[in-house]
Amino acid sequence: MLGAIGAVYGVATSLGPWTAALLGIAYGVGGVLIGVPLAGLLNITRRLWS
Repeated sequence: MLGAIGAVYGVATSLGPWTAALLGIAYGVGGVLIGVPLAGLLNITRRLWS
């Protein structure tokens, strides 16, 4: 989910088609790099919340 949000943000803030592609990929990868460990942490600590 964070990867998709990052990709949309990268495309929305770009100036042209090449920067849209580059920023979409860059922000998408950034979102995945943040979202995957966060989801893993929440899954590992899920028992602590109940």
